[in-house]
This record gives sequence, structure tokens and C-alpha cells, in this order.
Amino acid sequence: MAPGGFLSEEDIESRIAYSEHDTGHMATSAMELRGSRFRKAATPNTGNLGKQSTSNMQDLLECPVCFTIMYPPIFQCPNGHTLCSQCRARVKNSCPICRGELGNISKPKHEKNCKYRPYNCPYAGAECSVTGDISLLIKHLKNDHKVDMHDGCTFNHRYVKSDAGEIDNATWMLTVFNCFGRQFCLHFETFLIGMSPVYMAFLRFMGTEDEAKEFSYSIEVGGNGRKLTWQGVPRSIRDSHQKVRDSQDGLIIQRNMALFFSGGDRQELKLKVSGRIWKDHCKNQSAPPNIKEKMIIARNLSASKTKLTPLLSLSFLAQSTLTPSKTHNSYCNLYPQNPTKTNFLYFFSSKPTNSNPPKHQILPFTRDGNFDDATPPATVCPGCGVHMQYTNPKHPGFYKEPSVKDLDYKSDAHLLPISLESEFPGSLKKGFFVEPDNQNPDLDLAEHESVLEKRPPVVCARCHSLRHYGKVKDPTVENLLPEFDFYHTVGKRLVSSSGARTVVLLVVDAADFDGSFPKKVARLVSDSIEENFTAWKEGKPGNVARILLVVTKIDLLPTSLSPVGLEQWVRRRAREGGASVIKKVHFVSSVRNWGLKNLTEDVIELAGARGHVWAVGAQNAGKSTLLNAMAKCVNGNERKVSYLTEAPVPGTTLGIVRVEGVLPGQAKLFDTPGLLNPQQITTRLNREEQRLVHISKVLKPRTYRIKEGHSVHIGGLMRLDIEELSVDSLYVTVWASPYLPLHMGKTENVGTMVEDHFGHQLQPPIGDKRVKELGKWVRQEFRVSGNRWDSSSVDVAAAGLGWFGIGLKGEAILGVWTYEGVGVVLRDALIPYRAQNFEVTGFTVSKIVSKADQALNKSLSQGEKKRKQSNQEVVASAELLVSAVHEDANSC
Repeated sequence: MAPGGFLSEEDIESRIAYSEHDTGHMATSAMELRGSRFRKAATPNTGNLGKQSTSNMQDLLECPVCFTIMYPPIFQCPNGHTLCSQCRARVKNSCPICRGELGNISKPKHEKNCKYRPYNCPYAGAECSVTGDISLLIKHLKNDHKVDMHDGCTFNHRYVKSDAGEIDNATWMLTVFNCFGRQFCLHFETFLIGMSPVYMAFLRFMGTEDEAKEFSYSIEVGGNGRKLTWQGVPRSIRDSHQKVRDSQDGLIIQRNMALFFSGGDRQELKLKVSGRIWKDHCKNQSAPPNIKEKMIIARNLSASKTKLTPLLSLSFLAQSTLTPSKTHNSYCNLYPQNPTKTNFLYFFSSKPTNSNPPKHQILPFTRDGNFDDATPPATVCPGCGVHMQYTNPKHPGFYKEPSVKDLDYKSDAHLLPISLESEFPGSLKKGFFVEPDNQNPDLDLAEHESVLEKRPPVVCARCHSLRHYGKVKDPTVENLLPEFDFYHTVGKRLVSSSGARTVVLLVVDAADFDGSFPKKVARLVSDSIEENFTAWKEGKPGNVARILLVVTKIDLLPTSLSPVGLEQWVRRRAREGGASVIKKVHFVSSVRNWGLKNLTEDVIELAGARGHVWAVGAQNAGKSTLLNAMAKCVNGNERKVSYLTEAPVPGTTLGIVRVEGVLPGQAKLFDTPGLLNPQQITTRLNREEQRLVHISKVLKPRTYRIKEGHSVHIGGLMRLDIEELSVDSLYVTVWASPYLPLHMGKTENVGTMVEDHFGHQLQPPIGDKRVKELGKWVRQEFRVSGNRWDSSSVDVAAAGLGWFGIGLKGEAILGVWTYEGVGVVLRDALIPYRAQNFEVTGFTVSKIVSKADQALNKSLSQGEKKRKQSNQEVVASAELLVSAVHEDANSC
């Protein structure tokens, strides 16, 4: 055990604690085992390649000692626990879990037909005898055979051969693609069928036959205004390379046609092979055809613009269903298309259309997101984790499918409207004719798909509104979702004694540490660490979680703050909050990219090849922004991997979101909904009031020198009274949003402040109505002491608002007033500094105060005008009365 109560990396990976066994020798053996070619290949060097969905069977096949996939012979104890052959000698033929004797498992017939048996190397250029799981084969192909690896679901290659007349049997090329988290092998070969030379292109899936049926692919080759298309289902690498080639299950191009496609003098072969791969969720439903693509193919098949040749594209004859569009593929399993809509292109399908498609699947309102591998990623919003649907805009997860623009939708942007053009252009009058740019007759549909592939995924309407407008259009929709039960959904996985390795990222806001620190989660995980560690020492299963405390938004703190002092302060507050065992503390800024690299490296190291990493924190602590920044740090600036919605609105994330592209191998990273802290004052404010409280700029001190009997207001949310003081005065430094107005005055006048200025000069709350809605104020008393004048000794902090820094050389009794239920704590000073220039009595200068004063002055001026007008009317009426009396007297 490492110092400080932590487990060393060797101890955790071995999961063995024998008193009679040399643990140092086991650690050395574990390091040697990492060099074996049968070790699970899951390193950052392979990028996204090597990912494969896990299953219960694969978990059973993992050796509990070395974490590698076990291959025959496998040894098993009477209780069913298994162990690989290489670790058997290290544990002296004794089960590391129950101490039972290990026996050999040998089932030749089962091993021959087992669904989870090792795969053969798909490289066909030589008789390669390497076998293993998919991740091992990916690493083997890359390192040993130097096969090209590509990410993406579209491909576009050119195959050039200088001597087209030379046809060698079994001349071939291989490329591996990572698409939908799985791997595909693209083969292009030259061989002889009898005496006829042909070229063949086909796709093989690195997985089982049943998994291969979930995908479809198309391959196209063309030139000189012609195009040949093949569409089908990839074959599994369970089928040998020779078997697939002999069955001719792929695009076959005769030599004469290949030379015709190449053009030129027909002596050099230049073939452009392109295609795409998609996941077909609805094999039994008739997918709506992409009309534009079919029209382009039909037009390219014509020899001229006015005449069609009898040659038909193989895509109309070979495919079982027409090519669905990309967007449809993502959702067709849950949202089938309207069966009443028909199209003439359906008649080219070899299977009848489904006249009775299933009804819309009604999804339950849940916050589980896509934690489970069985949940298709396309059914969950990648921004907030809510299950998506398009039938009811008044329900959570509603989305609108974006319109797909043509490739040439901007080609006519330079043209003037017809009403502004003359009858004959000036160039035509001068004898010049400007021809339009020639369209490429070999318009590649794969290029179109590559453009679609780069588009960000579809998100729900709520995420769209938050991203583009910074607000939720209809907040009442979220009320239909159940309350997020953290301890049932996530908590039980964090403290589980079995399963994958657990890493917990406790994300805390630096500007609101006590208000955003998840105390219950910290105590829960810390207690489980002690229990599981004790069980682990007794030889029982024990998954010891690791806690990484991540303090975000440090760019909001003054740069003069000492990093060492800050870390000591954070560790003290975390221990008081319940986090007794912290692996490491990280200070990061997602906006300025501070500390992200070190954090990401530590997370990858602690998670290992199959660990689960959970980002946990309060609402608006910055979890989603942090994970997006980590994904950008891992993958560089060339592309965005994570699409979590970022907004300064509490509760942006609604469900569990699995973040792809950050951790290597089969390790998983999860974003969780923010924990609601009812003691944070922001939970009571509306969106406009939250904007005023939200800290978005570097904190700057505002300091008062105050005597006994005076008070300081932070807006209409908090008040500090100096009730008793052993010295003449003390210093109060306010650390809060600069948009919040402050006021300092005598305590005896606070009643007038509430009646006359709350909701106006002192905001939030905004308006007299909101003052009544927020409820009553309650008082809390604090006794403080200090020994220095030039720095703050203690802080009085309110959750979600800010804090008062108190600097004095003596003792004082403070009365703190705020709304009932708001959390107020007394702590050591976070920032001991104070401002150089002091604030004066009265209101601070701010836009809120100036606007309120303008409104008050305007109302007073209008009242003065009305009073003057009424006085003038009274004088006029009196003059009329006097004149009338004089007239009556004269008449008499």
C-alpha cells in the first residue's frame, strides 16, 4: 500500500494480497505480461481504432489478475472463477478470489464454434497465423503489416497500375476503417476468373456474422460519364478471405470496363473507388430513397444530356433495399416513415415494401441517458442526454430534423435577380460569351456524404435554444421528467465492489466552492473506498475508486493568489466536506485551457483500458464545459468530438451522456446531470436575476472600512450587520459578481432600504413582486476574530452568491441576513487581499442603480408637472370666478 492510504498501481492491477506470496515479483510479472502479444491492445496510439462494445461474456473472459482476454487453455475453480494460463503459476494453482484449486477447461467442439473464439488475421497477402480479439488484430495490422488506418464512414481511393496488361493472380490491397466504433476492411484485388482478368472490391466486417448484418455499404467506380455501383452487406472476417473472393460477393469489374473507366490510351489503369458505410437499424422497413442521388446516377449513366443508354446502375439491381439517407439511418429504428408515401424507385427493390410498419415507439420519460451499451446513441440527445422524439413538441427530447442543403446551393449566389438584369448582358454585346463552370460528370456521392459526416449531430430543441439563444424556450417541458435519482442511477455504480475500475471527477466551482461541493457524494465514495479496501486486503473483491478533485473556473480568481496556498485551502475544505481520500487536486480553466493536459493524462492513467470515469458536481459547476475542453485537448483543434451543451443555466444536462473520443480502448467517460443544492440562492432566482449573480469576469475586491452599527447589502439578497466590535473598525471586502449593486449605511435604516430600494436600486430581486415571492429573511450570528489589519482572516460565504472577507485585529459579532434556507458558512479566508481604494457610504456606481434613479427621477418630475398643472388650473378657475363676480356687480 502506498503512503497516505492509497493503493499503488501494481497492487490495484494485480488484485491479489497474499501474505505468503511475493507481491513485488507479481508486479514485475505483470509488467512483463504487458509486453505479450495477447495483451489487450488499448493504447492512445491507435486513436479511436480498437473500440468494441463490451458484453457480459467478454467480461467473463477477462483474467482478474492481468486484465487480458483469456485464451485456451483456461483454468477454472469449483466456484466458477476463471484464470488465464500465464497467471496460474503466479498464484500457485490457487484461485485468487476463493482460494479454490484451479482445473483445466477443454472443450474442443465448443472452442471451434464459439461465438467469442479468437479471430484470424484478415491480412491476406501472406499466411499470417496471428489470432486474437479485435483490438489486438487492429494493433497487429497497424504495426506488423503497416496497414493504413482511417476514421470515417466514407472512402475515396485511387488505384493506379502502370502496366494494365500485367495481371497477377491475388494482387491485392487492404485498408481498415473505423466507423460507428467498429472496424471494416476494404479489399481491392486483381485476379483471374478462368482466363479473364477482373478487379474486385469488397468489404469485410471485423466482428461476428450477426453484427455484420447490422451494416450496409456501397462501392462505386466510374469514369467517362459512366458509373458502376455495388451495394450489399459486409462479410464477417469469420469467413476466410478466399471464401469471400470465390463467392464473388463484391463489386467485380471486367478488365475492358476498368480500362474504359481509366480513360486515356487504355494502357494505364486509373480506377477511382469510392463508397460509404451506414448502420441499417430497420432492415424490415422500406427506407425512403435519396431521390437526388438516384437522379445523379441516372444522369451519369447517359452518354449525352438528351439520350439514355440501356446500361443500368448495379445499385438498382443488386441492392436489397435502396440507400437510406444518413439522417434517416440514425432514427429509423424508432421513427419509421409514413407508409402512405410511395415512390417509383421502390419498384427496383428485390424485397417487397412493408405495408404495415410498426407504430411510433413511445419512449418513457427517463434520465438514464445512454449509459447502457444497448441504448443506440442516436436515440439520445448528445447535448443533454434526454431521449429524443419528434412527435410531440410539448414533451422532453423533441427535435426537428435539419434540412439537407444541396452541394451547389451557393453556386448561384453571385447572380443578380432577373428584375435587375438587362435584356442582353454587356459581355454578350461585346462579343464575349462566359461559359458557366463545367460540372464534374463524375459527381461523387461519397464526397456529399463526407460533408454530411462533418456536420454536428442533431440535438433536441431545448439544447438548440440554449446554444443559440442562451435560454430555454419552454421550461415547463422539463417538469415532465422525473427527478434525477443520483444515488440509484450513478451512486450504486460508484461504490460497487465489482465491475470496471471507477474514477470519480468531483467538479467544483472555484468561485462558489462550498455551494458547489457535492458533500453527499464525497462521503459516499470515501466510505466505499475504506470498505472496499478492507475487503480487498481480506482477499475479497474490492473495487477501490479513485477521487480526482477538479476545481474549475480558476480564471475567475485573481492571478496573484498563491497556488500552494490555494491547494492547501481546497484540501482542508474538501476534508471538511467529506472527501477524506483524494488522489489528486487539479485546477483547470476550460476557457483558457489551463491544466487540461495534466488532468486528461491522469484520468487516462487511472481509468486504464476498461475503467469508467464519472464527472459529478453541482448544477452549473462546469462539468459539460470541462469534458468538451478535455475532448478538444485529446483530439486537437482539427475537429470537435464532444457536443455537450454549454450554457450558464443551472441543470443544462438532463441525463447521463457517454462522451466518446476522450479515453482510449474500452474505457468510458460519463457526464451526469448536475446535483441540485437547494441551499444555493441561484435555485430561487429567475433567468434574468441569475445573469446578475453569475460570475463571468475575474473577481475584483470592493472593500469598506466599517464601524459598529453599520451594514452592507449585496443587492437585495444578503446583508452583513456589524453588531459588536472590540476595536474601532474593521474591513469588509465583498467578492461577488460586479453586476450586483452594493450599499453601505447605518443598521437603523435597513427598514427603509427594504421598503424603498429592494427590487429597484438593490437587485435582484427585480421588482416588488419578486421581493414578496422570495420569502422572508432570517438572521444567523457569527463570532469572528483576527490578528491582522492588512488581510482578511475569515470569510462569510453564501452558497451561489459570493462572500464577505473580514479583516480585523480583534473580535466581532456579525449578524448575517438572507432568505430562509440559503446556506451560509464561516470559513478561512480564500483570498486574503483587499482593495487599495475603499468604497464610500451609499450605493455603488452601477447600471442598475442609475436606471432605478432615472426611473425615480422621471416619476418625481412627472408628479411635479402634474402638481404645477393642477395649481394653474386652480388659479385660472379662481380668476374666472372673480371676473364673474365683477360682472354681476357692474350689472347691478
